[in-house]
Amino acid sequence: MNGTNLKIYANENGEIQKIKVQRFKKEEKVSDYTMKVGSKLIVNQLNKQAKKNRGREVEVTGFKRDEERKGPLKAKVKYLDNNRAGSVEIGDLDVIQN
Repeated sequence: MNGTNLKIYANENGEIQKIKVQRFKKEEKVSDYTMKVGSKLIVNQLNKQAKKNRGREVEVTGFKRDEERKGPLKAKVKYLDNNRAGSVEIGDLDVIQN
């Protein structure tokens, strides 16, 4: 079973400051990191069949959630290869391995 645990840190106004992310694949922890605005990450879905934007490096510019539909928390990002804006589910982001 694949999954992601999130611990959200917000200020007194409710604005998200940082998120601690733990990603699991078959109940084994595959990554553990903290993201905040300005973090540089890579799109790397846990689902092998999901290929959209896989391998693209991004910079986090903020966080959003569709309150009306109660959708998943997403990171607003800037793709570093073309400087365009987009959004990615937080569970699909991973640290850049050097």
